[in-house]
Amino acid sequence: MNKNLLFEYLVFRLDEWKKKIEKRNEKVPTFTKLRLQKILFLVCAWNVENTNRKLLNIFDQFYALPYGPVEIDIYDAMKSNQTFQHISFNGNECIYCKLESDMFTSISRVHREWIDEAMDDFIKNDRKYLTMPVFDLVELTHKWSVWQIAMQYAKLCGHNREKMTSLEIIESKKCYD
Repeated sequence: MNKNLLFEYLVFRLDEWKKKIEKRNEKVPTFTKLRLQKILFLVCAWNVENTNRKLLNIFDQFYALPYGPVEIDIYDAMKSNQTFQHISFNGNECIYCKLESDMFTSISRVHREWIDEAMDDFIKNDRKYLTMPVFDLVELTHKWSVWQIAMQYAKLCGHNREKMTSLEIIESKKCYD
């Protein structure tokens, strides 16, 4: 599975959600690396269990960093800005022209469904992830016990980041609002 392409599919779904919000004359900030990383974490951790890890089987390199969970492979791809097919980054801002569903036909049906299920739930429950200030989103991910424990351990060891396993994420105290 192409992890980067699956991430781009998430950006496509977020862009669809953004357009719906903007039709209600609400302002949606640009997608930044920070906002996208926090939403990626929430999408991957949504409705998972140890026997069905869903997206955590693909996005399996989450680390606790000072501004919340980061999928390090996607983080590195964002920094290098050369590994995505349909998006790029100008500084911290995600740039894309027109994302369309037919760009993602090579993604398996089940992987698309996992993202779609989480996105549909977030939209249905009127989560404010796209419109809330990005540092409110950071604070939301800081409420997860997996991040708190990993950051405490990192600080004890004199580091600024620590790996969070999929199982630790699954077993974490979760917070979506």
